[in-house]
Amino acid sequence: MTLCLSISGSAFASSRLYGGEMIGASPSSMGRSKSAFPLGSEIRKGDSAKKADQVSPKVLKKMIAKCDSGYSDFCGMVSFVYFYGQGVAENKALAFKYLERACQLGNMTGCLNAGAMVAFEMVENRKVSEASQFLLKACNGGLAEACSNLGVIYRDGDGAKEDEKIARKYFSMACEKNNFIACEHFALLLISGDRILSDMAAARVYFQKACKGGLTESCFNYAYMLAKGEGGDADKVSARKLFLPLCEQNHPESCLELGILMVKGDGGAEDPKFARSAFLKACEVHNANACHLGGLMLLEGLGGEKDVVRAKALKDKACTLGRKGSCS
Repeated sequence: MTLCLSISGSAFASSRLYGGEMIGASPSSMGRSKSAFPLGSEIRKGDSAKKADQVSPKVLKKMIAKCDSGYSDFCGMVSFVYFYGQGVAENKALAFKYLERACQLGNMTGCLNAGAMVAFEMVENRKVSEASQFLLKACNGGLAEACSNLGVIYRDGDGAKEDEKIARKYFSMACEKNNFIACEHFALLLISGDRILSDMAAARVYFQKACKGGLTESCFNYAYMLAKGEGGDADKVSARKLFLPLCEQNHPESCLELGILMVKGDGGAEDPKFARSAFLKACEVHNANACHLGGLMLLEGLGGEKDVVRAKALKDKACTLGRKGSCS
């Protein structure tokens, strides 16, 4: 039996992507603390540190007075107190009120957070479509996270009319400011969006940038394009180097692709033993193709001893996971 390494379908990973961070102003940090609220995910209630950072009524009164006097940072801090319930009851309406005030005073972080609250439908009597107004002001004010959030809104048509060209514009703006999530968003649109606007070479560049920013799925996509020669010349040596640490982190698609390179001897020496272990590792986290290939290696005794019983179990698992070619 010959080990078949032909895997059909696109291997590009489209991770659950976010529109950026929602930045909160902590009273103890004078507005410089960050708290992540990715657009498109559930807003978190705050960690134990924020809960423990209580604010006395006297201090809160002084902060409100400063906000009323036109100090936008204090408006942001007051919002933070009400949002997390630090010494007071959580009150999203008041949190939004002070964010809106901060935005009016020219605090771009306030605009960003106000837009996020509206987008998450956390503010009564505010339409989701109003989120883009706050985010646009913050984006024009230089906040990459806001530009990225606008890209998400226009890409998904949630709060604005769906418009891929506008989405690309804002993702590009955010990426230029080193918002790596936006780079990943943009790259995915370049390969999976409007065919007329597709650009594999540019996608490869943006995946590389997002990878350098630490985004796992972009590292995989960049490595995959290097391995397959998509968007530029093939570089299987570099692809191997990128797949290896991802596989070590239990990224199943990376283990699959690395195993294929190792079996073929592409980008380096043949290593069927390592390939077999990579396939089995990916199979453990339910990659159907890896289960299939791992089963074939066990059946043929490639990279180790034959194990017909386990080979059949892996073939059955691949079938259960949806790989029809493993079901016969």
